[in-house]
Amino acid sequence: MERFLFIIFICFIKVSNVLAIINGQTLHGISDLVRLEFDDGDSVCSGFFIKKTLIVTSAHCLYSWKDGSKSKLTNIVTVGEKKLGIQALEYISHPKYEKGLATHDLAIIKVSKNELYEGNFQISSEKIPTWGTIVYFGAGKIDMENKIYGRAKGESKYLKLGAYIFGIGPSKNSVNKEGFSSIASNDSGSPVILKETGKVVAVASQSTAITISETFLPAISVSTSLEESSNYSFLANFINH
Repeated sequence: MERFLFIIFICFIKVSNVLAIINGQTLHGISDLVRLEFDDGDSVCSGFFIKKTLIVTSAHCLYSWKDGSKSKLTNIVTVGEKKLGIQALEYISHPKYEKGLATHDLAIIKVSKNELYEGNFQISSEKIPTWGTIVYFGAGKIDMENKIYGRAKGESKYLKLGAYIFGIGPSKNSVNKEGFSSIASNDSGSPVILKETGKVVAVASQSTAITISETFLPAISVSTSLEESSNYSFLANFINH
């Protein structure tokens, strides 16, 4: 039975690159969570600062959703829909990242100094329980149908399997229902926080929310776990230098 469930979950790892909080509360005063807009006019992701000059996001966000070519960051949008006047200096993907897989779907964007940095998000490699509660943060679409961008947070139950953390939530917008959230388009790269500690234990990667958004079926979201040693060390090396 356990092997059967594992196979079902693995089937969701190669879903299309989508991700935004569907169900949650609006965030206020967090300047470290940003929306990343890229030069192909179509690619949008979330990201978060772990240092004044470092943004964490998903590696797949650095490639155009149209033709797979390398993308360049054009705008970094923070709380209040304000564009940060900083420049992207370097794009670095996890050395083990493979397109379409969430195992090492991590990237660092080096930027000029973010003077609004508050240090809200702290990463952790701690061993977490097999199941429990996580908190999603996102800067993508808070309304998928009307394509409205914003910032939101929401809780979800999760199941940890190897290098993945799977969250389950509604596939439709349900902003009035608290305590049960999912992620969908444009929140790839957002921080996933263990509720008990308040620390980032994973980075949002992929979700089925878009493909089943017109059904009653729940959405399954996949996040890249920082408990996997090379994922944590990839980020930690930049923080410590």
